Amino acid sequence: MSVLAIAIILFLFATVFLFAGIAGLTGKLRRNRFFGVRSPETLRDDEAFRVANRVAGPTTTAAGAILALGGVAALAVNGWFALIPAVVSLIAAVFFAGFGASLGIRAAEASPAEAAGPCSTCSGCSIAEACAPEGQ
Repeated sequence: MSVLAIAIILFLFATVFLFAGIAGLTGKLRRNRFFGVRSPETLRDDEAFRVANRVAGPTTTAAGAILALGGVAALAVNGWFALIPAVVSLIAAVFFAGFGASLGIRAAEASPAEAAGPCSTCSGCSIAEACAPEGQ
């Protein structure tokens, strides 16, 4: 694999992490299938997801910056030595993103759950009431 390919991969990952981190910090990252801190605690409701990603935003953004610097460093080094800054930046970015995600999950656990609204998606409650014996 060429040095340019390694740098491009690092820049792509940096873009994803920077996008997710900045969107999380500003509160514009909505629950989705791909980006942000995704765990049962954070996917509980919209507010838990927003809180978790606001807390994880600084470290996610830092992970993106580390990956971008790793890409620049990989381009500056010749030969297989380019793997050293690439691997170091990748390990550091995973550490930072993971640390932020764990803080975000803790924040989501501590946030109060949104009140459940009326159920209208499956009509299971109305069927259960219809089948219940009289007087119950």
